[in-house]
Amino acid sequence: MVTGPGEQPLPGLAEPGPVAEPGPVTVTVPSKDSGGALITWTAEVSTVAPGSADWDAVSSALAAGRLNAALEPGETSLAERWARTAVIFRLSPTDPR
Repeated sequence: MVTGPGEQPLPGLAEPGPVAEPGPVTVTVPSKDSGGALITWTAEVSTVAPGSADWDAVSSALAAGRLNAALEPGETSLAERWARTAVIFRLSPTDPR
């Protein structure tokens, strides 16, 4: 998940100020057909830091899903922008239900 300017807000997870590792969260995915809960699970949240071993793979996978994201003048990639202005969180399931 990416949060920051121009990205989705994550109230309660990503608040203004220093980024702290939050505790576990409950994730509910809605059904595209009915809008009701399709699946719910608990996940541990961790931050994927720019320059970390996972940064390139995670940011590339996220950027591939942003088909209509436009680069700003002088930018070479969304990952470059996110490294400066955003936070990437990884949600790791702990108890699928």
